[in-house]
Amino acid sequence: METKGTSSKSVTITNTGTSPLSLVGAPALVFSGTGAAKFTAANNGCNNVAPGGKCTINVTFNPGAGPTNQTFTATLTIQTNAINSPTSISLTGRRK
Repeated sequence: METKGTSSKSVTITNTGTSPLSLVGAPALVFSGTGAAKFTAANNGCNNVAPGGKCTINVTFNPGAGPTNQTFTATLTIQTNAINSPTSISLTGRRK
């Protein structure tokens, strides 16, 4: 994900397993890295995804005030009840 200024992007999770997929942990969506505070995420129906189903997580980047062209990086870790969990996504945002 790379963006300039405040913006949102969607991450789609697909359940390819044979059992319901759920986010787990408190919190299940964890940001880390030097720019982690600039990103937020909203879980839209990812608490009980049927086999073959999908859900969306909306990730928002808000750089706030400061010098232009400043870049922020973070990692979003998504923790689920899947065998291959967690999943990590690299994020980059740049202040206009």
